[in-house]
Amino acid sequence: MRVLICTDSFYPGIGGTEAACFGFASQLVAEGHDVLLACPDYHRKDEREYPFPVLRLPALPLTKTEVMVYVKFAHKKIKQMAAWRPDIIHVQTWSGMAQIALKLGKKLDVPVLMTMHTQLRLLYKRTIKFPPLIHIFIRDAVKKLRRADYVATVSECMRGELAACGYEKSDAITVIRNGAMFKRELISDEERLAARAHFSLPADKPVLLFVGHIAQFKRVDFLLRAFQVALEKGFDGRMMLVGRGVDSVRYEELSKQLGLAGHVLFTGQLENREEVKKAYAAADLFVMASIFDNDPLVVVEAASMGVATLALEGTGSSERISDGVNGFVAPSEERAFAARILEICADMDSLRKIGENASLSIPTTWKQTAEQYEKIYQQLLENKRGE
Repeated sequence: MRVLICTDSFYPGIGGTEAACFGFASQLVAEGHDVLLACPDYHRKDEREYPFPVLRLPALPLTKTEVMVYVKFAHKKIKQMAAWRPDIIHVQTWSGMAQIALKLGKKLDVPVLMTMHTQLRLLYKRTIKFPPLIHIFIRDAVKKLRRADYVATVSECMRGELAACGYEKSDAITVIRNGAMFKRELISDEERLAARAHFSLPADKPVLLFVGHIAQFKRVDFLLRAFQVALEKGFDGRMMLVGRGVDSVRYEELSKQLGLAGHVLFTGQLENREEVKKAYAAADLFVMASIFDNDPLVVVEAASMGVATLALEGTGSSERISDGVNGFVAPSEERAFAARILEICADMDSLRKIGENASLSIPTTWKQTAEQYEKIYQQLLENKRGE
């Protein structure tokens, strides 16, 4: 089967959707499918090698890390996409590339499937300062969903989000989870000590870990303030924050203002996946305060390494978690979050066991994800032949 994947977010961009598109497309190739991935041109060098061709379309910069496809100047690339003659067009976005994919699907009479990853209302509130425009963009996204032959999401939260945005068929949306970027690999005590030495972390203190954008929408400031409260209540541990982002400098300064120097380590962007694995190996508890993320890969990655997550209750980040069984949840309030950190880290043996439970119950593989989508692809093609 020839699958054209269209996304507004891919490497060298930074984020979960980028990683998800790579993991999923790679698995489709492993399953024997031909894949072409179409995405924006980030105008910077990408030294990664992919098991599938990547077609980059003209794009305009939005921020230091984000770009937007410039549809009016993409005609030549769109012709290349059409000439590739896909059997299925799988859209991993709702924006510019979705517009291109839907028109191409109609022109070629090819089924178009849309997978939604992003909380639209939270995204637009974060990026658009003129409220009337938010409603216009949301209506536009919903119109695109209505034109698709099939809609899927990565979390139950996204199903509710699309219903709130006005998409009438939210009950028919299929939820298909992201796969894991790492294989299941429980960490030995020796490996944990070596990883901590690598990051100059103490061997005998609890270590909290965050991996992701160092940015306001990830609520890194919430984590820092909750950590400060935990320290004031007697917590004797460290926090490591892995990643970079538009607010890196701001939050490093906030850390100093909160008196966290010596207790918090900002690593910046780590060079490769092996370095990221070392960060997970060094950790006792993964912490996440985002209300924006849906089925975040970092929670799955942590679980794959036997590290349990503390996330906010009722969010996409906590959907795979059974509190006290394979992870933990807390209210979206800094003191309550801090209290849970203290409670969890008071019994390290129990925390290790819950980390093991997380490794057994939380991760799904990209093979499982691909198999679910393959069934949908086949059904869409049968429906198309029956028209």
